[in-house]
Amino acid sequence: MYKRVAAVLGCLLAVSLAASACSIRTTSGSDDETTGGGSLPSSSIAAAKSRGTLVVGTAPGYLPFDMKDTKGAFIGYDMDLARAMATSLGVKVEFKQYDFAALIPALKQGSVDVAIAGFSITGERALEISYSEPYYAAGQSVLVPSSDSATQSWKDLDKKGKRIGVSQGTTGAMLAHKLFRHATVADYENLPASTLALTQRKVDAVVYDQPGLQIFAKQNPGKARILDDKISTENLGVVLKHNDIASVQWVNSFLDSYLGSGDEKLSRNTWFNSVSWFDRVQKQK
Repeated sequence: MYKRVAAVLGCLLAVSLAASACSIRTTSGSDDETTGGGSLPSSSIAAAKSRGTLVVGTAPGYLPFDMKDTKGAFIGYDMDLARAMATSLGVKVEFKQYDFAALIPALKQGSVDVAIAGFSITGERALEISYSEPYYAAGQSVLVPSSDSATQSWKDLDKKGKRIGVSQGTTGAMLAHKLFRHATVADYENLPASTLALTQRKVDAVVYDQPGLQIFAKQNPGKARILDDKISTENLGVVLKHNDIASVQWVNSFLDSYLGSGDEKLSRNTWFNSVSWFDRVQKQK
């Protein structure tokens, strides 16, 4: 189905490995593994192929993309994507869990090959990491209690005394800190923590990616509603080391054949068109 990327992979890995053999790598553990002459970093995908395992960094708590079930298994749309990447590459997959804000440092340090955790593509992040092409179109929305019938726009919340809950390190958090000039923006560890604060009336609203808020609203009928006006439109991408061109090209080739395939459609239907999986999700503290 998406096996036609194999030929592309072979060419990319050959080029990457040849480039790595000709370059002199530093031993200082620098983030980009470049030499003084500015050579490109060795390919993470090539390393995963050689190792036989694709190490994926993720941050469970972003429903329905990145979660863990009650048995400790990683589940969700992003996890299906990662497993499909490993299958296409012909290797096993290993997931490593981090707080969202710690994922990019882990990638830079070489602790993971790729990071897949609902990363929105932004110019600011692109200065320190590389992105694949978009694999999902999302956007930031605002969740308020159903009892709050007065709030119709995020602008109605930008008042002194109002508190806005966000998940630290996310684009929603960064956007909220810029947009809300009068309200107080409160950082929480993840979406479950911020929505819990909403139900406990510790915050007046939550800013987060729309898919995650939709799942919460479906699971908590009558408790919360999403404002009609999204405050941003964003694309999600797979995150790789800065300037790891060979790996970016391979992931893009993989996405070209995976998106819209039978496996991807099944994954999308499982996680976005149903909430039957919700009771299996490990509750985040």
